Amino acid sequence: MWLDLAPSATPVAPTLREELQRRLDIGLNQGGLVFDVGSLAFGGPLAKSTKILGAVKASPVEKYLAQGFAPAQAAHLAKPYPQRNKGHHAVARRWKLPAVFSESEFNILRPPGITRGDFYERHFEVDPHFHGTKVLNGGWSGKKLGLKRHGQLGRIWYGTPEPLKARVGGLGAATGSTIQSAEGEEDAR
Repeated sequence: MWLDLAPSATPVAPTLREELQRRLDIGLNQGGLVFDVGSLAFGGPLAKSTKILGAVKASPVEKYLAQGFAPAQAAHLAKPYPQRNKGHHAVARRWKLPAVFSESEFNILRPPGITRGDFYERHFEVDPHFHGTKVLNGGWSGKKLGLKRHGQLGRIWYGTPEPLKARVGGLGAATGSTIQSAEGEEDAR
């Protein structure tokens, strides 16, 4: 466990790229440990499945029916958002960046397992140019549902795909840790 969580427990990698990957892996392990320990205080999966935590969450179909959608529309919105769909582009396609970035996992937000309705809500909250979409014999509108858009920081955080957040966070952590290690070596001299 110490090798997986402590940067000083393993040797520095021979190349910068390998060192950044080593630090990213350690950072992800640290984050996973914090999440696992923290979830114990609020009930892990077993506690949630046994309803220890209280009210049962409504099914997605019930959620969309309560929002005023017809049964067929609610069923459509409750389906998983297809991973082949466009998704939300963190850096909009109108900026005409090269497709190698624009259409990559680092730029397209398509959270796995999210329903169509939940994705539309997220897209509305993070994209000031997305207002709604067609849903069977009607439409979906964030404004009509009374949704609020995130501010700039919320748009960045909730609209950025996880692979990009992990990469940027890992690079930041690795850089900070490398600087700290270098300072420690200078102090030792």
